[in-house]
Parts: sequence; structure tokens; C-alpha cells
Amino acid sequence: MIGALLLTGCSVDVNINDNTLGSDIDDEDEADSDSDKENNSSDKADKDSEDDKQNETPENNGADTADIEIVEGGELGEYADLNAQYFLKIGDRVYFRAYGEDSFQNPCLWGNYMAYANAGTSAIYYYDEVSGETVKAFTDYGYGKIVFDNGVFYMNTKKNNGETSYIYAKNPDGSDVEMPKQYEGEIVDYQYDSIIIENHDVGSSTIVAYNPSKKEEEISLRSSGYIRYMGCFQGTVYYYESTGSYDEITLYSHNFGDANSVNLGKVTRRQGSDAAGYEVQFMNPEWIDFALDGTAYWGIGYRSGTGNFFDSAVIVKTLPDAANSATVDNSVNGTAYQEMPYICINESGSYSIVANEPYAYVTVQNTNSNYDLFHQDWMGEREFIVGDFTSAYSDSAEFTELVLAEAAEYTGNEIYAMRVYQVYDSDADIGWRMGYRANKIEYVRIDRRSGKAEVILTCNHNKNYSGY
Repeated sequence: MIGALLLTGCSVDVNINDNTLGSDIDDEDEADSDSDKENNSSDKADKDSEDDKQNETPENNGADTADIEIVEGGELGEYADLNAQYFLKIGDRVYFRAYGEDSFQNPCLWGNYMAYANAGTSAIYYYDEVSGETVKAFTDYGYGKIVFDNGVFYMNTKKNNGETSYIYAKNPDGSDVEMPKQYEGEIVDYQYDSIIIENHDVGSSTIVAYNPSKKEEEISLRSSGYIRYMGCFQGTVYYYESTGSYDEITLYSHNFGDANSVNLGKVTRRQGSDAAGYEVQFMNPEWIDFALDGTAYWGIGYRSGTGNFFDSAVIVKTLPDAANSATVDNSVNGTAYQEMPYICINESGSYSIVANEPYAYVTVQNTNSNYDLFHQDWMGEREFIVGDFTSAYSDSAEFTELVLAEAAEYTGNEIYAMRVYQVYDSDADIGWRMGYRANKIEYVRIDRRSGKAEVILTCNHNKNYSGY
């Protein structure tokens, strides 16, 4: 077993910038936090991090040392069970990022904090499933999904005052790991021992599959237009390209190890207007799914209006490695669905159109103004986990909700989620679109079998808030 730094108690109130475990935020801490906010660029953050390391003693190795107790915890493996996650299970530990006050835009539109994450002060924690304790691993300045490969963390941060995202690497003790080159972009997936990195810049887009063990690129795609990664199946990456208009997109596949992509065919935007008279102006592949024989089905939605409301969709079928094989296999009338529908493929390869996403994930469902937590399996069947996990939207009263569906993740028999306590904030409104302010974030562990929810970490984001 490995010794761990113990945070006493299962529910821990944390100030990310504080050097005392479980302490309340005081005036001095607020001053420190304000100072940190003034230096929010990643270049400054990197310099501060290096200065902190120079002041560390061999005994503390970058970890907090006030009121700590050495306990026997679970083992740390070399690879994560599932990579490119917000909650990453590695051996007996589940790693996650605790977001600090300046690490996301607050308030923000719709309360989608992960979509507005910054490279501010945060910290990497892990929950030890053997000892039942929450442990701070190291202070950090990143955001987004985490990859763990061959004993090294790979994460996202930003530079140039938040204008540019790039990938960086850390050891489990928080020390830096040098990468062969600086990859700009964001982590979107992990496939075949490679980190899938997508980057969009003015005049160019790239998709790179970087293999950390080999320290080389398995795939490198570049376009003067816009390309977007859609998924990977049986060693083949699928993506699409748009050249500046919403009128036409091209679908591609690219096998690991091949030099060239396969042009699977083009899809043209549907012309006309929706029921409200808005021109159908936006065409976008929104999901991809695969039959066992490698046939790919692309769900391509048409949207209209100022809010990009769902209008209609087509399901396009492409054959494995078959050039110009794209054919419209089905059309979906927007009046039958409020949002983009999905397909559920059976073993024979045929499919049915369904309203709920037929993938294994965690979701919330509205019941009597509160939201219950469900786990949905690969065939779209939902399993009730726990009731009243979050409450509904409100324009006045405090409510809680999951940050994003992908920020609630299933690891074995447990589900880990971020639960945000937030209030409506008109200052963040954009027209009819509503803004919300986070006051507190709870990091929650739910036992799928018993439905018991346990708060493993609490981060306060508004000291003057009196609701807790």
C-alpha cells in the first residue's frame, strides 16, 4: 500500500489557494485570491508554480503539510481504467480537478461552467476508495478532461491571456514532465494509446493523435478550413471538414498508421425555412455511431433561428474505408422531436430512432421540479440511482444542477459527479438566454447499488453567501 496525505472527514470544505486543509476562507486568503486573479495568464501561472517548487522542502514535496496524517491508501496504477475523463479512476483512486474561484467564468451563460473554464488556480485531488479519504495531490492551473498514461498526467491549460489552449504533462506529485513539443488544442479523446488533440485557429484546424509512450504522432491532420473529430472505431478515426460555409461538409475516415484519409462523401445543407419562418442556416454532425461491421452512422442536424434551434436531421451511412460511400439513410422531421434524436443499433445492424441518447452515461431526469439521477446503458435503458439529486431551474431561488452530463461519470459500481449550487444572475444574461452564478461546488460519489450519495469535497465560491 502507498501512504496518503489524509484530509480528515469525508466532506471537506476547501479553499484551493489555502495551505491549510479544510480551513475556512479568511480575509488574508481573499487578498491572496484577488492577487492570483490579477495574474491569470498561464505564463504567469507557470512562473508562480516554478517559484513555489523552489520554495518546497524535500519533506513536503509540494503537498499541504498542516494537520496531516499518514494513512494506508489504495494503489496507484500506471494507466487509467477510462481515459480523457473529468473523473479518472486509476487503480484504487479516482482523480478529479477541484476548480478554484478564478478557474471558470462566474457568472456565465446557462451555468455551463465547464464550457467557460479558464486556466486559473485549481487543484488535482483524488478519492481513495480503500481508505475512503479525499486527498489533495497538487495545485494546478489547468482545466478540462484528464489523461493518465504510463504514470503521467496529461491536461489542458491556456496561455496568451487565455487565447491559446495547449497540452502539458505532470507527474503524480505535481512536478513537470517535459514533452517533445508543445501541442496546441484541447484533449477530446484517448484511443489506441494516443491522446486525441483538436485545435481550431484562424485559418487552420488540426487533429493529432499523440502517443506518449512512443513520443510520436500516430495521426496528424490539418485543414485550412474547419475539421472536427467525431469518434474512433476499430482503429479508425472519423472526422468531418467544412470549408467556411454551412452549405456543405465532407466526411472522412483515417486509419491509425495510414498516411492518407479516405473521403467518404459530401453532405449538402437542406434548403428552406423552419416552422417559425427562420432559414435553416446551420448544419452540423452531432453524433456518430457504429455497427459491428464498421458501418458508420452520422447524425447530422439542421438548426435555425438565433438560438440554433433543432429543425430537422438526416442519418447518413458510410461504409468502412469506402470512398464516396455516404448516402442519406433516413430523414427526421423536426416536429416529432424537440431535440436531435439518436439511433439504437441492434446486433443485426438495423437501428431504430430514439429520443434518448443510447450510450452508457449518467443523466438527470425531471420529476416534480426536482431531478433524479439515472444511469443509462448502451441500449438506452435507464436505471434509477438516486432521487432528488438536483433541483430545477429557477429565476430567483437557489438551485443545484449537474454542470454537464459528461461531468458525471460512471466508474465501476460508483458514479462521480459535480453538483453546483447556483443562483440566477441577470448580469450574465444575453438577450433571452439566462445567466447563473455558482456559489458552491460539491464533488459527489454515488454508490450505484445502494443509491447512497456522499459528498467527498466542497469548494465554496462565495464567502458572503449565507445558504450553507
